[in-house]
Amino acid sequence: MEKKRFQPGFWRIVDNDYIATFSIYTIGTLWAVYLIFKVFALEFRDESFYLILSVVLTVVGIIVLAWRYWTIRLFFERGERTRGRLIKSDFFRSTGWLEYEYTLKGKRYHRKETVHRNPRTRALKEGDLLWVVFDPQRPERAMVADIYEESLKK
Repeated sequence: MEKKRFQPGFWRIVDNDYIATFSIYTIGTLWAVYLIFKVFALEFRDESFYLILSVVLTVVGIIVLAWRYWTIRLFFERGERTRGRLIKSDFFRSTGWLEYEYTLKGKRYHRKETVHRNPRTRALKEGDLLWVVFDPQRPERAMVADIYEESLKK
């Protein structure tokens, strides 16, 4: 087990964390649709409703994005690292699932983490050794650290 205080950056979190990615996509899509209607002078059924909806969902999206960012950063700050092994990885469209195991004090933990599909998450293969960050107070809570680091280290 190794204690390393690594802090993933904002864009690394957005690129790998599914909820953060979804928040960014939602905000971008809402405003892109609104701008397309405005630029091409297309008619809205109720423009003021769509504008209010876009503003409200943008605020919600920013709150969710900030929550994920600070939650993940705090998790990495307080967490400890250990080695684990990737058992299985599945991907469907933009979503991925990384299933992995790690052992602490003789007890084996099994986790399944939802991630955004990207070259970093796709590069991980079944059987790969991973760095896992876990909560020392609740060791069943963990995240794959490798996808948040600047380079994949084995």
